[in-house]
Amino acid sequence: MDAIDSVLTFFSSPFADLLIKGALIYLGLLWFGMVVWSARDIINRSNNILLQVLVILVNMALPVFGLLLYLIVRPSKTLLEKYYEELELNFLSEQAHEEEHCPRCEKHLSADFLYCPACEEKVKSACDSCKKVYLSQYLVCPYCGKKDKPRGLSSDKRKAKKVVEKATKKEHAEV
Repeated sequence: MDAIDSVLTFFSSPFADLLIKGALIYLGLLWFGMVVWSARDIINRSNNILLQVLVILVNMALPVFGLLLYLIVRPSKTLLEKYYEELELNFLSEQAHEEEHCPRCEKHLSADFLYCPACEEKVKSACDSCKKVYLSQYLVCPYCGKKDKPRGLSSDKRKAKKVVEKATKKEHAEV
């Protein structure tokens, strides 16, 4: 009986009363923290108002069980993570499907066009050595390194082109 009396006197003491009140305050703050955390988390993870209200109410009514239930069914990504993922996918798909443009007239070209249908500019060349197609802007074939021979220009036209280039250089030097 002495043990029971000592326990009863302990719980009737002011120290035990303070200890019980402190524990209740701690549990109340813990409950409040779980509700606030779950509310902020569901707001960051879903735009569905009904789901947000349901999660908050379940966490208020069933503190620990509601939090465990929420952790099981909550969306895996936040709205910001979903946005950045979508932005990255859009960027990567744009890079993969980037259309080619004519260097002269800036018209859209299909990937397999060798000439621009609008201005007749040669866009791509085929290498004489390795037979692969590459951009005609390159001075050498990027696959085998062979220099491209000028095609379609006769020797007279090449000489005339050089004369015109020299004349334009002189005009620019005089100015």
